[in-house]
Amino acid sequence: MGFRQLVRVIRREGGIVDDTGVYKSGDAEELEIKASIQPLNLQEYTFFAAEGGRNASYIKMYSDTPLRPVKEAYGEYDEQTADIVQWQGRQFEVIQCDAWQNRVINHYKIIAKEIMRSDE
Repeated sequence: MGFRQLVRVIRREGGIVDDTGVYKSGDAEELEIKASIQPLNLQEYTFFAAEGGRNASYIKMYSDTPLRPVKEAYGEYDEQTADIVQWQGRQFEVIQCDAWQNRVINHYKIIAKEIMRSDE
């Protein structure tokens, strides 16, 4: 797996609303995984841009480590949130993680969308 590089991932647990109604964000841990990072191909980009992200940047990653996408994260105040990939000084939220466990080269294909200031 010579194309893989070290990538930092932030995994944050969901926050809670305390007895006074104030939201407190959850704890975060930083993971370091090995992954191959590439741009989306035209077909992939067309699919995700059609979902309302035309002006966003996307990456795809191949890794032995599964990451937690948006669809597996719980609601706003629940137990966890989607993983955040830090790459080239930018942050990308994991939106999809597919298991490719075919007994040849087992891996996960991960799609992530750049977090824009307006998304925060």
